[in-house]
Order: sequence, then C-alpha cells, then structure tokens
Amino acid sequence: MPGPVERWLETFLGQLYARQYALMFEQFGYTTVESMFQLQPDILRQMGIAPEHINVILENISVSQQFTAGIGQYDGSPTYLPLSAPPTQSTAYQGPLPVNTTAMHTVEARYNTTLGKL
Repeated sequence: MPGPVERWLETFLGQLYARQYALMFEQFGYTTVESMFQLQPDILRQMGIAPEHINVILENISVSQQFTAGIGQYDGSPTYLPLSAPPTQSTAYQGPLPVNTTAMHTVEARYNTTLGKL
C-alpha cells in the first residue's frame, strides 16, 4: 500500500515516477509530505531526481505548504463563518423580477423575421 509521499507524488507525476521517487525519498528520511517541505533543488539533484521533475516537485511543495499553512491542523469538524447581523430587508428574497415585455417582444420579432427568411 502506498505511503503518503507516494500518494502525493502520484497526484502530479503519475504512478511510475511516484513509486520510484517515493522509495528514494524514504531512503533519505523523507517519509511525510511535510518533511519534503525542506527539499531544495540541489538536494533533489543529489538524490538523482530527473531535471524535468525538480521544478514540478518544488512547485507542488510550494502549493502544499500554502495549503497546509492556510488550514492549519484540520480536526475534521466543519467551520462556519460567523454572521455579523441577520440579512436586511433589501437582501431578502422579494419574489421574481418583473419581465421586460418590450425586450421580449423585440427578441420574438427578430426570431420570427430570421425564421421567415430561412
């Protein structure tokens, strides 16, 4: 069963490279996605990562760092934004908007004219 690093790599590198690189990362002690946040281009080169994958991995590390920093530790419970005040009368539903009959007649007339020319 793939570990967290392999599953993460698979999302942007595909299964073949994910498995190969995950084994390499684990041998160097990178066993969690968070531990990979410390990787730098020179470390990846020394590990034998293909040059075309180095930037891809670093970009995804950056995205993962931003995502993790944005949510902190997620405990599984939903969070809701507090309402500062109940909606005012102007934002409450007031029924359907009135139809502009002039515009509707214009569209209908153009449609009939075009249809008649076919």
